[in-house]
Amino acid sequence: MSEAKQFAIAGSIAIAVFLVMGLLGVGPQLTGYSVLDENLTITINNPEQGSSINYTDVTVSVTTNKEADCELNSELMFTTGSTLHLEPLSDLSVGEHQYSVDCMTNETSAQVNLVFTIEENEVVNETVEINETVNETVDINETVDVNETINETVNETVDETENIVQQIPITVTKTSPTQSTLREKSAWINVTTNINATCKYDGVQFANTGSVKHSQKLSSLVEDVTYSYDVECLDNGNSSNKKRVTVGFKIDTEYCGDNVCQSSETANGCRTDCDSDEDGIKDTEDKLIGSVDDVDVSYIDDFVIKIDGSTNLKKSFSGDREIKFYSDDELIVEFDYDFDEALDLNSITIKKQSTSKDYGYILINGLDIGNEEKTVYVDSVADSDKLCVLDENVTSLSDLTDECDGEDEVLLKCPETRSGITCAKDGDRYEIVGLDHSLVKEMEKNESEKAEDEIEENCAKYWVCTAWNPSNCPPEGRQTRSCTNTKGCGDGKPTLMQTCTYQPSCEDGIRNQGEIQTDCGGPCKACSTTFQRRQPIPVATTATGQAAAETQSAKNIDDEEGGSIFLWLIILVILGIGGAGTYIYVKPQLKNLHLMKKEETGGEYSLEDVKEALLLLEEPIHTALIQGNSEQDIKNSLVEQGWDLDLVEEILKVYQFEEHHKQLYEYMKKQIAKGKDIAEVRRNLIEKKWDKKLVDEMIKVAK
Repeated sequence: MSEAKQFAIAGSIAIAVFLVMGLLGVGPQLTGYSVLDENLTITINNPEQGSSINYTDVTVSVTTNKEADCELNSELMFTTGSTLHLEPLSDLSVGEHQYSVDCMTNETSAQVNLVFTIEENEVVNETVEINETVNETVDINETVDVNETINETVNETVDETENIVQQIPITVTKTSPTQSTLREKSAWINVTTNINATCKYDGVQFANTGSVKHSQKLSSLVEDVTYSYDVECLDNGNSSNKKRVTVGFKIDTEYCGDNVCQSSETANGCRTDCDSDEDGIKDTEDKLIGSVDDVDVSYIDDFVIKIDGSTNLKKSFSGDREIKFYSDDELIVEFDYDFDEALDLNSITIKKQSTSKDYGYILINGLDIGNEEKTVYVDSVADSDKLCVLDENVTSLSDLTDECDGEDEVLLKCPETRSGITCAKDGDRYEIVGLDHSLVKEMEKNESEKAEDEIEENCAKYWVCTAWNPSNCPPEGRQTRSCTNTKGCGDGKPTLMQTCTYQPSCEDGIRNQGEIQTDCGGPCKACSTTFQRRQPIPVATTATGQAAAETQSAKNIDDEEGGSIFLWLIILVILGIGGAGTYIYVKPQLKNLHLMKKEETGGEYSLEDVKEALLLLEEPIHTALIQGNSEQDIKNSLVEQGWDLDLVEEILKVYQFEEHHKQLYEYMKKQIAKGKDIAEVRRNLIEKKWDKKLVDEMIKVAK
């Protein structure tokens, strides 16, 4: 082989090595990207900001200058709470990826956007071509007798080519145990890798491994013994790409399970030996484990749990109970639970949207309620009336697809029922019924829907409406108005009719609420008549002319229409003609039956009806009065005989009962002044059916 050809091959290999090293991130790196927000600094370590990589599994790594909690796209990172924060991502697609990193402490917060691109691994194909070229070179060496220098060059080329195809170095991060001393006789070893791998501990493969998260439970550990395990993880695609870490811990002498609640066994340290939630019930017998503070909640303020309407969780529970979760006094989850099985509040996670989100959602994990179903409530932020439901036991909002078209996902247009799940909207909240698990997200409006909203919103502010007519609610219970749009558009038109509650009055021109006539009688003012009624006075047994004269002088009878009626009735009294006995009895005649009950259709009594009733009732009422009957006695007697109560009450308004007694008193004084025999006067009055007791009382007073 000529020297020029050897130089060309070496140059091609060098260029390929340089390209692969650039794509794999080998070599000099750019510094991390930082944002400073009120003394909290976020530094992105991996992958580099704006970088392009050709592998689909990557661990996002950021550091903060103080201990904080960090989220990646609104989900807590897998490892966080200190200054190092990690989140493994796997099976990423080719193209640009954007993530929002939000970190916060009790005092401040900071945010930074991470952008990087996954490219297709075209270099690998080029590498294969280079390998083929090298192989051809080897074949030539076997055929052609070349010097030793060329063979060494080819061997070095093969070694460099093997380095080209090597994948990104694997990293292993221990996530638990986090403490060096444990108080239980079992433990979990948990590690994460930046790429898919298979992990072993002391040569034994983990029970859960093969991806980027690996876990193994260790049991039957012995107290006061220190354990150390050699954990090795191998790249699934290249077994030579591996990493080892050591996991060590010790089991305390006061361990969980010794049936003694040691002072060092806190609520989170041992549930077998102690009453961890301090409800007075040992954990082995407790059907409600934990307290409201043990539920892992995100963006939920003033979290409250009520069982059968009570917030008292420190008691024994059994049977079916109604459980409700609240946030800021608003119901967010409700379900029935059978306490034949214990409910562990420590295992429950509930997440809602932050105030910065343009959509509402709720995620509930670790709440297994058997055959019962949950009802959850989601805030309407986007006001789209569309929900995406994934009724699976998932841990992240990212498990949903953007278009809600993934497997087991249900897209609901509220109100709607689909796949046994029902959604309805009440104001600014959605109610979703029929869930086994719970991940519900409000879909954001598309551009067309947003444009329609903007048109309606802009049009709505130009509507001008008249006042509701009539201003007071009418008997039919409806008010109307007219509206005009000053811009001539028709979207967002206000309602033109509303229902209202009618309130009857004494000025509405309608006979209602027990009125005798329209807007008078009953609860309203008394109805006026075209005549006056005055109480006739009692008279003694004398000649007809003399009695009439005394009556005329003692009582002024008006010359109006009613006057002659009363004069005629008084004459009947003087002659002793009228009702007799102490019980008033005036049965209406056939021609008067229309006075007994008002018409059902709201009819009212005319003035002629009232006159007719006065003619029939005047004398019997007077007779009952002189016999000592009260107004209520008279009213009851007439109503029992079929007279209408409203009409009777109107007639009785004519009488003045105190004036009736005054007239009797004046009559007695005049008779005594004329020298009449008191015994004779008394006898005559009693013969005229005046009450004996009343007459005797008036005689005593008149003397």
